[in-house]
Amino acid sequence: MANESAETSLRQSKLTNILGYLILAIGAGTVLGAAYVMRAGYSVVPYWDELDVMTSYVDAMHKSVLPWMWAQHNEHRILFYKSLFIMDIQFFQGRNWPMYAAMFCTQAALAIVIGYMLYNLGDVRGPLWRACFGLTLFCLFCPSQWENFCWAFQVSFVLVNLWAAAAVLCLVIHKQRLASGQPGGLGFVLVSLLAATAATFTNGNGITIWPVLIVLALLAKLPWRIVAIYAIGLACIVPVYLIGYHSPSQHASPLESIYQSRKVLEYIANYFAGGVMPDSAILKTRAIGLAPAIGLLGLIAAIALMLLLTLRGSKKGFLEFALAGIILYAMATALLTSLGRVNYGPLQAFTSRYQSFALLFWLALALWIISIAARQPTAIGLIAVYLLIVVVACYSATQYGGIVEHVSSNKAARDLAGVAIITGIHDDGFLRSQILPTPIGWPEVEELRTRQ
Repeated sequence: MANESAETSLRQSKLTNILGYLILAIGAGTVLGAAYVMRAGYSVVPYWDELDVMTSYVDAMHKSVLPWMWAQHNEHRILFYKSLFIMDIQFFQGRNWPMYAAMFCTQAALAIVIGYMLYNLGDVRGPLWRACFGLTLFCLFCPSQWENFCWAFQVSFVLVNLWAAAAVLCLVIHKQRLASGQPGGLGFVLVSLLAATAATFTNGNGITIWPVLIVLALLAKLPWRIVAIYAIGLACIVPVYLIGYHSPSQHASPLESIYQSRKVLEYIANYFAGGVMPDSAILKTRAIGLAPAIGLLGLIAAIALMLLLTLRGSKKGFLEFALAGIILYAMATALLTSLGRVNYGPLQAFTSRYQSFALLFWLALALWIISIAARQPTAIGLIAVYLLIVVVACYSATQYGGIVEHVSSNKAARDLAGVAIITGIHDDGFLRSQILPTPIGWPEVEELRTRQ
């Protein structure tokens, strides 16, 4: 019996190693796939929000750029995008490639941050680390979030995740240092505050990182002075964010949306389902009826793990705290988005640009489940999780062809609109259908043309 048990354990170990390498290979392939999608969708022609930012920048050049930098875009303060935009205009003739490079490098940096979380906070090593890192690469570079890879304006949507993850990581490192008896300086707390501030002024949802950090500090049972520091950060930064703020008229009122709890929950469920199934697959198949169930299942699993962490927080590892922070951030983002977008209907939640947040949610949830499965006496549970990851990843890959075709079509339409602008064809109807929802300001275009 002992020999049979040993042989079974050996076979399971070999199978997990093989699946781990397979997941790592899938992750590496996904990175290459994302690079291909970015190349296929690259265009120098400004599109929708980019054109709005560009024309307002031309107007600001005759006055002052500082008010333009601070100016609200929808609900967002996008200081980092506008800084990149100025650099692009001044030094690279508005070619957009610095934003594309920033998007790719941001996702790579976020993968390194999560890989470091696994290694330093969870003591994840060897085959388990390879599998987890492969899953990280798959989620962060999955082409289902194609808008964030092919639209220069969307650099804010990926950069905010990096700042949020860095803020969470530094908080948990501070907890780790206190638990190990190391000097309890405030260096990592300060970096966490700076990262949270950067997230706030990168994209609108970045503001959610403040309550997340306060809740996480309480869960981790950090000293009250640390909790107070994060509360003071919230009290200082949020009022600054709200200076001159106004709610966009085309969006739902968050205060009114609270009373539409069923619609909000449906929106959130669809929001997270989009991280598993690309929007093209959901909207064109019967999977649209299955989507809310998938999203709700993920939410239920996340809430269950949160409750377990709350009840046994002092006995859990540091990795769980970090993953909990990322999950809370993704859930807060979904809630905030639903409150402002519920008037567009539940199908709008499948928009590909939101999948960067949904995929981050599923990544943290999957890593948490893997960490639990890896601690079990047998590898059966871990093998089952690995197989599920492989199946989902392979299914996702079948949708990449349609995504590339759609991205290439969008690029061709944008490039054609760009030729129309350069040659001075004043066809507002055509341009409105291709690159922006509102009539173009021709005086601004003429000035941009002189700047090449």
